[in-house]
Order: sequence, then structure tokens, then C-alpha cells
Amino acid sequence: MNKLVLFLFVSFGSIAQSDRLSELIDERKILYAEWNEALDKKSGFFGKQNKDDLEEINTVLKKIIKKDNEIIKAIEDSKLNQYGSLQEKFNQLIDENEQLSKQKNAMERKLLVEKEYQNANHSQIERAEGDKILVGLLCLLFIIITIVLFRNLSKTRKKLRALEGIIKNSKL
Repeated sequence: MNKLVLFLFVSFGSIAQSDRLSELIDERKILYAEWNEALDKKSGFFGKQNKDDLEEINTVLKKIIKKDNEIIKAIEDSKLNQYGSLQEKFNQLIDENEQLSKQKNAMERKLLVEKEYQNANHSQIERAEGDKILVGLLCLLFIIITIVLFRNLSKTRKKLRALEGIIKNSKL
């Protein structure tokens, strides 16, 4: 019997910390001490136990069994409380997980929008760079054409002056 109490106390040490369970265990220890005393009591002839001694032992044993049942009930109640507490924590964790999942999904959607925006901007930048290159090439072509035209124009002016000089000389 004493081993049962010790087992219950060790096995459910964290539960036994409650005041009610500690109280019940202390009461059981007292009953166990009474039972030990009743076992040692020998009021009969020749140092034997008589009927009253045996009835007292039985009465104390019944009290011990009743106390053991109260201890078991207290442990079960404590387990139920712990289970309820764990269930609450579990539900809170599920809620937090759902919230985090929603936040994650929202962040993924934002990231997708940002990637699309970056891709669109990247395409615009590439087009703008392509346009800059095209404008640069057109400017270069314009400059080359202008230079060629000015050279041809200056050659043509020289020829014109030469022809004007010849025409003036021939009129003279």
C-alpha cells in the first residue's frame, strides 16, 4: 500500500503539487499508520488478534481504499484539467497557425505583384535602353548624313564658284 502512494506521488509529481492532492496523500499516510498500529494490536488471549482487532483493521482498510479512490479521482480531475489546458493551447496554436498561413499567403500575393511590377518595369527599361540605342544610332546617322551633305555642299559651292569664274571670264 505504501508503495502505491509512493508510486502515485512520484508518477504524478507535477499533479501532486496541488493542495487538494497533497492533503489527500497526507490523510492516506495517517490512515496507513493507523492500519499498521491496528495490525500490531493483539487484544485476544495468548497475544492473538481478536474479532474487534480484525474489525478495526477492516475499517481502516476500507478508509484507506476510500482515500485511494479520492486520490485517483483527484488525479483524474487534474488530468482532465491538464487536458483541457492542453486542448486550449492546441486550439490557440491552430489559430495562430491559420493566422500565420493567411499572412504568408498575403505576403506571397504581394511578392507576386511586386515581381510582375518588376518584370513590367524591366521590360520598359529594356525598351527604353533599346530606344536610346536606336536614337543614338539615328543621331549618328544624322550626323554622318549632315557631314556628307556639308562636304558635298562645299564641293558643290567650290564647283559653282569655279563655274561662275569661268562664266565671268568667258563673258569678258
